[in-house]
Amino acid sequence: MKKPGILLLMAMAGLLAACGTEEQAGAPPEDRKTDPIAESAEGDFIYRLAAESDSFKAGGPVSMYAELEYTGERESIDIYHAASPFYFHLHEKTRDFEVPYPMNEPLIMTTLIKGEPLRERYRGSGGYAQEDPEEYREFIQRVMDGRFPVGFYEVDGSANFYTENPEADKTDYDIHAAISFEVVQ
Repeated sequence: MKKPGILLLMAMAGLLAACGTEEQAGAPPEDRKTDPIAESAEGDFIYRLAAESDSFKAGGPVSMYAELEYTGERESIDIYHAASPFYFHLHEKTRDFEVPYPMNEPLIMTTLIKGEPLRERYRGSGGYAQEDPEEYREFIQRVMDGRFPVGFYEVDGSANFYTENPEADKTDYDIHAAISFEVVQ
């Protein structure tokens, strides 16, 4: 009669351990810290990437943005880029899932005024193939719908564009900054 009691105790311990693991799935390990704001400079440009919090609620959207500011000598400068100069490459570390950031690539010109940052909010991203595992497809669909799952997210943001001066010299820019945040229950 003692064996069924031991088996029941072991099963309950297994269930409790599984529940604890699910709750902790999004907790960053001790050596990770959330850093929701970053800035990089290259030439006459400052690139900023920021999440509006270091922690967001599961099932909701994540609020972040990128900025590009011209700091050079002229009053304004024209930059040339794809549909946007900003890219938001997400990596969810708990599951080790990459979230793609596809973008149309027309050539667009934007004029930046010295000291007035160009700002763009993150509007969601993602994409998957039918051959991808079901868990990955469900995760990406939630991100695409703005319903972020519990997890620890790192973002490698970038501003990718080029400039031309009056002598027709072209200068390419690919300025990066990295931030992180967590999504909790």
